[in-house]
Amino acid sequence: MSRRAHHLFGVASIDAAGTIRLRLVSQRSESPQPCGELCFERSHPGYAALLEQIGQIAVGEEKIIRPEKFA
Repeated sequence: MSRRAHHLFGVASIDAAGTIRLRLVSQRSESPQPCGELCFERSHPGYAALLEQIGQIAVGEEKIIRPEKFA
């Protein structure tokens, strides 16, 4: 498994309405494989905590999320 694939958890983005999307990837193969998507609207009870973990993110920006961010 490549070092990059081992450390990749997913990609976060945020839309104009403030909905956070986490596109998750599997780390069980040589190259990351999509395995799901989670969406969190501003009204979600864990929204603020998730946004704090992701850090600053602009509308339309994508940020790579590593597993250690959520340890």
